[in-house]
Amino acid sequence: GKKNGRVLVGYNEDWYKSNSKYWFEYPSKKEKFGAVFFGFGGEFKIAQGGVNEKGLFFDGNAIPKQTLNDSLKSGRNAAPVPVFKNLLKHCATVEEALTYLNKYYIPFIKSVQIILADATGNYAVIDINGVVEKGSLSDGYRIITNFRASDKQYFCYRYDLTEAQLGKRFENTVEEFENLLIKARQTYPGATVYSTISELNTQKI
Repeated sequence: GKKNGRVLVGYNEDWYKSNSKYWFEYPSKKEKFGAVFFGFGGEFKIAQGGVNEKGLFFDGNAIPKQTLNDSLKSGRNAAPVPVFKNLLKHCATVEEALTYLNKYYIPFIKSVQIILADATGNYAVIDINGVVEKGSLSDGYRIITNFRASDKQYFCYRYDLTEAQLGKRFENTVEEFENLLIKARQTYPGATVYSTISELNTQKI
């Protein structure tokens, strides 16, 4: 959401294990920015989301499986698994992130869409075949849940209950986001393990 000079993002992370963690990574000599990442320990060490020191954010949510268009492979390399971690180390804005990702095809996000957002309120949604949606918030909000962002027909209680509340009143406060994330949480199995709220324009998490 963007309102009152503030850009806020919040999300629920659902998983079947509870060993969640967050950690900070400093940039190497070849990288530009440090970032905080969220994910799980043990054998599942891939970052599920993160925010860098410029307020660039990424997160992923599960969607129905998509098929890779083979034409995307032409002239591109397969992305390394930590590609979204890497883009936070190199990019400050959504536009820079999309340019960074354009050199890759990303075969491992068949059932995931990735949300990017930055400190200005720009955002983009990508899936295995590229950009699904791109926009800029202006005193408004965007709800993204477990269906492809471009789909007009869907069934998702998380989307409906969040829209029902925000459609009446949108304040863009941390407390509002907390209440929404609590309402939209899932229970076992595939329970919501953790939630995060980030103020991208001030890099507060």
